[in-house]
Amino acid sequence: GRESKSISFEMISKADERKINLKAEENFEKIKEFVTAVRNLRLSNNVASSLKAEVFVKVSGGEDKMPDKILIEEFQSYIQKLCNLEKLELIKAIGNENEFASTVVNNFEIFFSLEGSLDKEKQAEKIRKEIDNLKKYLEGLDKKLSNENFLGKASDDVVSKEKQKQSESREKLEKLQKLI
Repeated sequence: GRESKSISFEMISKADERKINLKAEENFEKIKEFVTAVRNLRLSNNVASSLKAEVFVKVSGGEDKMPDKILIEEFQSYIQKLCNLEKLELIKAIGNENEFASTVVNNFEIFFSLEGSLDKEKQAEKIRKEIDNLKKYLEGLDKKLSNENFLGKASDDVVSKEKQKQSESREKLEKLQKLI
């Protein structure tokens, strides 16, 4: 038999709540979602991941969204490497939206340059499909938030999160409708 100590019998150390940086975790999530969105644009438009691409980003929401601009600037080199981008540029407005594959994530309107290889009808259909899915999602949230039974039983925190999802979804829907 074994007489020595085993790790399987040791206590798991407790997390030190003071060392958890919620803002850093939130920023990491935003960057992760951004990278995923760019990769999905690349995939849905059949652009090989080995090809360098150009992405333009419009941060919507005005001056109160300045931290999001700074976030992109701060992590620009990482994003460029993770997405294999030749160029990642923050912009205030985009010229001809029809020359780009685009999506909306958080406060970021992402425009993926396809330099002549864009099937405009395919892109418009993709956006229409996303709008339809978002409308269905919003209908579900609206039903949930108008259900007195749900509102009575759910904690304030859960109701608040559902209202935040509803608000963010409405904003995204408005942005997507502008792209068509």
